[in-house]
Amino acid sequence: MTPTKQELLQGLTYVQGMLTKIQEVLSRYIAQERNFRKKKSEINIKETILKDFKKIFTISAFALSALATLLFRDALGPTYLITLAFLFSVSFISKKIIMAGIKKIYKEGGGFTLMAIRRQTRKDIGLFALIAIIVYYISIFFFYIMVISTVLEGGILGITVFLAVIGIEVFFIVKKNQKIAAANQDIAVNNEQVRAKRKALYDQYSAFQQELRTHAPNWFPPDYYSIEAVDFFLHAIRNGRADSVKEMVNLFETTSQHKEMIAYQKEQTKRLNQLVNGQQKIQEQLRFANMMNLANFIKLDGIADTVGYY
Repeated sequence: MTPTKQELLQGLTYVQGMLTKIQEVLSRYIAQERNFRKKKSEINIKETILKDFKKIFTISAFALSALATLLFRDALGPTYLITLAFLFSVSFISKKIIMAGIKKIYKEGGGFTLMAIRRQTRKDIGLFALIAIIVYYISIFFFYIMVISTVLEGGILGITVFLAVIGIEVFFIVKKNQKIAAANQDIAVNNEQVRAKRKALYDQYSAFQQELRTHAPNWFPPDYYSIEAVDFFLHAIRNGRADSVKEMVNLFETTSQHKEMIAYQKEQTKRLNQLVNGQQKIQEQLRFANMMNLANFIKLDGIADTVGYY
C-alpha cells in the first residue's frame, strides 16, 4: 500500500528523531576517547645510573674537590676547586655554542645557508667554530685529568663520596617512581570510569538502533538512514517536490549527483587555474633568463657600445 503524504511525514519525522538520538549518543561515545589518560612509565634505576654515570662521576669529583678544599685548605687552597669549575664551565659553554650553531644552520636550511653567505663571512664562521671546538676539547681534556686524579687520590673517601652520590640519585628516583605509581593509580581509576561510561553509551546506541529497525516504517528505503537524506526527504514532501517514496529518492539522487558534478567542476577549474598560473610563472622566468643571457652575450662580445646597450 502506497503511504499517504501524512504517513510519509510521520514516518520521516520518526526516523529523523531516532537518527538524531543515535548520532548524539555516538558523538558522546567518541568524545569519551579524549578522557582516556596514558599511564607513565616508571624510571628504571639501573639503566638511569648507567646512563648518568658521566654525570655522577663529575658530581663526585666536584664533591671530593670541595671536601678536599675544606679539609686541606691550608695545603690545597681554593685554587683546585676553582680551576675544576672553570674548566667545566668553559667546556660546557663552548659545547653549547657549537650545538647552537649547528641547530641554527639546519633550521635555516642546512648547508644551503652557508652557500648563500659571503665567502669571507663563511671563513669567519668556520674559524669561530674551529676555535670553539679546540677550546672545548682542551678544557674537557684537562677537566677529566683533574677529575680522574681527584677520584684516584680520594681512596676510601673517594669511593664513599661516589657511592653517596649514587645513593642520592637512587633516592630521588625512588621518590619520583612513588609519585608516578600514585599518578598511574589515579589514571587507572579514571580510565575505568571512562570505559564504564563508554559501555553505557554503546548499550544506549545499540538500543536506539534496534528500536529504529523495529519501528521504522516498512516503506522507508534501507540504504538512506542518514540525517542528510531524511532532512532532504522531509523538505521535498513538505514543499510538494515529491509525493511518494520513489519520487523523493530519485530527487535526492539527482540533487546529490548535481552537487557532486558541480564540486568536481570547481575542483577541475581550480587545478586548471593553478596549471595556467604555473606556466605563466615559468614563461616569465624563461623570459628573464633569456634577457640575462642576451646581456651577458653583449658584454662578452664587446659590442655594448655599438648597439647602445649602456
